[in-house]
Amino acid sequence: MNGSCLVLISLRNSFNKTATQLTLKVMRNGFTTNFFLPALLPVLCLLPIWEPAATQDLVLPRNQIVVVGKLIGQDDPRQLTLLINNHTFPLEGGGNAKPFELIRRSPQLLSVFFQLPTSENRPVAPSSLDLHPRGVDFRFLPTERSLISAIILEEVDYATLESELSAEDIQKATNSFRILPVKPESNTVEMICYNFAHPILRERAVRHALSFAVNREKIVRQFLLNRADVAHGPFEKESHFHASGLKDFDYNPKRALALLEEAGWRETNRERVRVRNEQPLRFRLLFQEGLLLQEQLVRQIKIDWNQIGIDVTPIPVSAVALNDSLRRGRFDAVLVKNRFEENATSLTNFFGDGSGKGSFSYVNSGFLHTANLSRKLQNEPGLRQVVFRMQVLLTGDQIATFLFHPWLTIHIINAVKFEDYLNQDGLPRPFHEWVIRRHP
Repeated sequence: MNGSCLVLISLRNSFNKTATQLTLKVMRNGFTTNFFLPALLPVLCLLPIWEPAATQDLVLPRNQIVVVGKLIGQDDPRQLTLLINNHTFPLEGGGNAKPFELIRRSPQLLSVFFQLPTSENRPVAPSSLDLHPRGVDFRFLPTERSLISAIILEEVDYATLESELSAEDIQKATNSFRILPVKPESNTVEMICYNFAHPILRERAVRHALSFAVNREKIVRQFLLNRADVAHGPFEKESHFHASGLKDFDYNPKRALALLEEAGWRETNRERVRVRNEQPLRFRLLFQEGLLLQEQLVRQIKIDWNQIGIDVTPIPVSAVALNDSLRRGRFDAVLVKNRFEENATSLTNFFGDGSGKGSFSYVNSGFLHTANLSRKLQNEPGLRQVVFRMQVLLTGDQIATFLFHPWLTIHIINAVKFEDYLNQDGLPRPFHEWVIRRHP
C-alpha cells in the first residue's frame, strides 16, 4: 500500500489474569511505535490510514530510480551530497532552493526525488523524463558482505568499494555490473591519528614508537596488492606541496622498543604488556565497522603493536559515531581516511592550529606560529615554504601514523539497467544524467 501507514491493534492478557492490555502499533516508513491501552474485549483489526495524494505520488517505481549502496561504517548520512548541474548540494539542510526533495528518511534509507523542470510554472509531463532517473534511494547496509550480496541480487545499482577482492567476488557472480577502477582524489591518505589529550598518547616517544612498529610496506603489499603508495605525510609525492626530506618512520621495531624503554616503559606484566608505574601501555583504537579493508588493517596493526608490548583495543563504530567522537575529542586513537587540499588551511582544519583546540588537542607553539603566518601570506612561493614547515612539524610530532595513499576506488555500476553513465573522461556522471535502458 504506497504512501500509507498501518495501525495494528491486538490484545493480550497480563500474567495476573485480572486485566488485559491493548497494544496499538503504528508502523510508518520503517518505524514502529507502541501504545498500550486497557481493554475489556479482544480486538484485532487492520486500518489503512492514507496520506495526502501528493505524498503518494512521490513513491517512485524501482526502475525509475538509482539505488545507491552505502555502508553504515563508512558513510555519514549527514554528510551526503548530490552533484547537479555543476553544483554540490547537501541532502540535509542547505535551504529549500535545492533541485530535489528528501521524501523519506530512516536509519536504513534516504530517498530523494528530483524536482521536475517547469515550463510556464507547469510541471513537464513525467513521460518526457522517462529516459533519466527520477530519484535516488540511498540504502545503508551494515557490512561490506551484505553490500556485495545486495549488488549481486541487483538490489543495489551503484556503490564504491576499496577492496579489490570484494570487486572480484561481484565480477565472478554476475555480468550485470560494470567494474570501474578510478584513481581517488589526490592527497587522499589513510592514517592513525592520536589524541594529545590522552595521558599516554600525548608522549612524543610513544607516538614515535607506534609509527616505527607498523609495517606499512607489508600492509600495502598484502592488503592493497601493491596498489598504493606508502605515505610519509599528508601529501603525495606528486603534489606541488609535498615536502621532501621528512623524518623517516619506516618499519623498525628495534627502534620502537628502544624508544619505549628510554621513556620508562621497561617492564611487562603477565599479559606481556609494557607497564610504567603500574600503568599498562594500553589504549583504544576506533575504526569504521563493516569494512573488509579496515578490519584487515586493524588486525595487522594490532599484531605489530603487540610485538613491542603495546595493547590496543579495536572498537568498530558507525561513521556517525566516529565523526561525533572526533568532533567531541572523545577517543584515544582513530583509523581514518582524509583528503587534503593543497593549502595550509586543509592542514589546520583537520589537525588544528597547534593551540590545543580541535579534535586532536594538538599543541605545538611552532606550528601555531607557522599557521598564523600562513594566513598572512598571499604569494604561492612563500605559502609553499610555510606548508613545507607545517609538514615537518606534524611528522616530527607524529600526530598521525601516515599509512598509505590509495591508488584506486572501485565503482560498481548496474550496466544492464543503465547506459551513458560515464562522462567524456570515463568517470561516473551525476545520477540524474544517467540513461535508463529500454528493454524490448
